[in-house]
Amino acid sequence: MSAKPGAGQGEFTSEAAKRWRAAIVETNRGCPYGCTFCDWGSATLSKVRQFSLDRVKGELDWIARNRVGILWIADANFGIFARDVQIAKAIVTCRRAYGYPKHVLVSYAKNSTERLAEIVKILKEADIEIDGIIAIQTRDPHTLDIIERSNIKTERYDELIEIFARNGLPISSDLMMGLPGSTPESFKADLQFFFDRKVEVKAYDTHLLPNSPMAHKDYIDKYQIRADSLGKVISTYSYSIADAQRMRQLYRLYKRMVGCSILKYLLYYLQIEHRIRGIDFLEGLQRELAQNSSSLRQTQRVLKARLSRLCGMSVGEWDLFYDDIREFIESHYAIDDPALETVLAVQAGLMPAKDRQLPGRLELAHDFVSYFRVVRSAKNVEQRAGALSRPLVDYGPGILETSDPRGLCGIETASIDRPYDNHHSVFELASALNA
Repeated sequence: MSAKPGAGQGEFTSEAAKRWRAAIVETNRGCPYGCTFCDWGSATLSKVRQFSLDRVKGELDWIARNRVGILWIADANFGIFARDVQIAKAIVTCRRAYGYPKHVLVSYAKNSTERLAEIVKILKEADIEIDGIIAIQTRDPHTLDIIERSNIKTERYDELIEIFARNGLPISSDLMMGLPGSTPESFKADLQFFFDRKVEVKAYDTHLLPNSPMAHKDYIDKYQIRADSLGKVISTYSYSIADAQRMRQLYRLYKRMVGCSILKYLLYYLQIEHRIRGIDFLEGLQRELAQNSSSLRQTQRVLKARLSRLCGMSVGEWDLFYDDIREFIESHYAIDDPALETVLAVQAGLMPAKDRQLPGRLELAHDFVSYFRVVRSAKNVEQRAGALSRPLVDYGPGILETSDPRGLCGIETASIDRPYDNHHSVFELASALNA
């Protein structure tokens, strides 16, 4: 959106605005960083041009007055300037005057934390839904050097995660698959990092953008970059075409099993109590699916089906899936743990099903809700392992109560209702575990 203050109606009509779900604005243009995959910073020679506050406030007012519910702030680094706090307050003024916007999405400044905490607090207290999207791309030091992103301090991500956790806000991260220097192992490490911290991940294929440093011939030759006809990078000196395919397959499995919570609680449990890293378990499952097409039949179906089809599955079909997973664990890991059945029962009970009786009340041999409350309170996997002085098997009986406020059970349409930016998958039933 680029309307001038007070003149928005000249470019956009209020009638047209009724059809809009979201609006995008810039409060500044440019980026101080020169990441090689991007043409943003290199195109502006690291300069950032700030638009006048009057213009920004005028655009925000027009958007809110026309009842557009979702506001995207398209700045490369919102929160980089002190005046961004004023812009957050202007959004709140609009919210109080018109009831809009209801949801604000931004990409936060990479090397700032204190100001972001203030911005988050301002918007949250005005009952504005706000997501934190952190564009980390990768945490691999070697790859960061190659893409000239090493000037962005990765330790700040932990600080940002803590800010959002303290304010009870969802946070997600953007990763890039196929950067030069990356490998299947470095991509696994990236996924594991966010799994440990319970941060949602959305991964994108790397593309050669016109005018970006990565698209220059010298850079392509140096790092042996190959791309397809659409500009998607398919191999570099550090990974083969087959490696790239394995990374994409692993991400799809991760997104389905962790992002949709289908195996999320089981993976945390196995990692904490049996030292089986979540990403290693998924890689082993991926290998089994690739090497033996006759095994894990129900798992194959769950992976291939649309989410809407999964919502329309029966309780019995979910039981068959978790039977698959139980058999996989028995055949690949020497685990003799009676509490495992509790975790599998919890996972099955959280899945939408067309014939599920709701509200649900699942009696458990071990109190998984209390157990997971301890897990969730720890910042990372090391702290979780240290915090769990009691294994799940030592917990007495418990109850898991579920409900379906989103109406997931039985949906068999083209898609289910998911958040606008599709970082957070809304799939598991509501319970104390996700409250």
